[in-house]
Amino acid sequence: MVHYDSPQDTSGVLYNRISLTAVNTDEAPEQLQITLDVQNIQDLVGEYTLTYTEQGGIEEATWIGSAITDNFYPIYSLCDLSVQDARITVERQQTQERIITGTFEFVLCERTDPNNILIIRRGEFRDIKYVLPDDEEND
Repeated sequence: MVHYDSPQDTSGVLYNRISLTAVNTDEAPEQLQITLDVQNIQDLVGEYTLTYTEQGGIEEATWIGSAITDNFYPIYSLCDLSVQDARITVERQQTQERIITGTFEFVLCERTDPNNILIIRRGEFRDIKYVLPDDEEND
């Protein structure tokens, strides 16, 4: 993925894109998906925000709720309110097993009503396995 800081920017930065997905295993079908763009896939440890740095940044965060409203599951994603409060911190990485551990926090807005806000604080992910694009080609 190539990231440009602005529409006038002609020298983009190449990042690797990884996604983390968590699914509720109960009867309620909740799902959280976080997409990160990272510079060095072998060194993911660090903090990521919506403001891209040399290390990378948060491309997307989406939460799909379990309560059906008007025949639809609510979908919350990053919005203008997210700018100050979107953060993912990878605290530990095991490159051999491709496992990461860390924390996250987000302010997300519902897709049809941006005034309907979901706040996630002190979220944790532990020993999440990530797959690289090259892995999919070799399966």
